[in-house]
Amino acid sequence: MAMRDFVLDESTTGKDLFDRLSEQENSCLQEALGEAVYEFMLDMQLMAGGGDASAAAPLFGCLAEENVVLLAVAFLSVTVGGHGDESRMCITDLALEHPGLIYARIGLEWTGEDTYQQAETVDILQGFYDCMAESEKAASLKNLYAAIDAASSLTGEDLVSLLPESEATCVRDALSEGEYEALLSATPLRAAGLGAGAAECLSLDSVAAFFVSASDAGIGGLSDESAACIDGFVRANPAFVPVFASYLGDDSSPFSAAEFIEVAQGGLEVFECLNEDETGRIDEFMAAVFG
Repeated sequence: MAMRDFVLDESTTGKDLFDRLSEQENSCLQEALGEAVYEFMLDMQLMAGGGDASAAAPLFGCLAEENVVLLAVAFLSVTVGGHGDESRMCITDLALEHPGLIYARIGLEWTGEDTYQQAETVDILQGFYDCMAESEKAASLKNLYAAIDAASSLTGEDLVSLLPESEATCVRDALSEGEYEALLSATPLRAAGLGAGAAECLSLDSVAAFFVSASDAGIGGLSDESAACIDGFVRANPAFVPVFASYLGDDSSPFSAAEFIEVAQGGLEVFECLNEDETGRIDEFMAAVFG
């Protein structure tokens, strides 16, 4: 378990990592990388690749399964600004229980035995949330929803086109020219955040239609039953879209991290609306919570 307390930061070099690996793993790395590259990496800062786990892809093939998971967790921790010692230990234990999720998150094929059923994904992710401090939860949830949003084929312009003419005109008049142009070209949830100043222009019908359309595009298609379920969720939780869209769309959101966490975690109920096929398509985005 030499890798269990491995923490990645700006000063971490290849030597810091290699010293924790077994002789067999180091021999594999020397052969895979070549002696010259291996020697070069000893003094190279591992964060030179920007903290992206994919930058370490050549390393993972030589590591024991447990060390793949531990190194991946260290890289993923960087994307939320790091975890405290208590959070990191808890996350590490849970990651080792479910290595398949971590492999999927970094784009590696998992060939071992599955340790969970697809329907249990939300419960497992809730366990990861419970490991984290409040600020860490906010960063992870923000990454999850931003990843889903980024996959959408829609823009703010597509969503404005869904509005009744009176509401569309109200939105256009409520924003400055620059704000409105930014909204039109943004991804759906970011567009909603950028348009927070025009929130009073929208009816609940429009907010629900907006979120269902954005979900349909982000997930890659919804069944009528799933769409109706998501529509019902938004109507029952009218603060959901404004709070987390504002937090995603503007770093100066008026909502606190605690408010965002409460709303966004409640929003995981949306995933319970999805059928098995839809859940399968979104699983990779669910795994993004580890970032």
